[in-house]
Amino acid sequence: ASARINIRFNPLHDSAKMAAWVRSVAARHAGDFSLEVRVTGEAFLTQPGAFTALVAEAVSEITGRRPELSTTGGTSDARFIKDLCPVAEFGTTGKTAHMVDERVKVEDLLLLTRCYEAIVKRFLCQDDASGAER
Repeated sequence: ASARINIRFNPLHDSAKMAAWVRSVAARHAGDFSLEVRVTGEAFLTQPGAFTALVAEAVSEITGRRPELSTTGGTSDARFIKDLCPVAEFGTTGKTAHMVDERVKVEDLLLLTRCYEAIVKRFLCQDDASGAER
């Protein structure tokens, strides 16, 4: 018999610890087994700092509301690039997200585009040494 499992974990764990835990559970209950582990990305959490402040300020400037720093969005594709550049996920939400007929209001998409533009402008116009705008 064989089984495939997908374990999503938070930054309190890492793939090595998760694999060791699965191995120990399998050893207690499965008898003779083999285990192949394939990790597609480690869990991470972007700590509040200059980059998250830059994003929050840009979003606030466009929307008039300060965004909440949260992990309620679930598993993030940003895990694939987090070691290459600063990451923060920001986008629309809705009941149809990731569904067959996913949809978003055009005005929400236009507002989101303005936010992205403000984020990119702030990021590209900051002074490398101090983080201040040039």
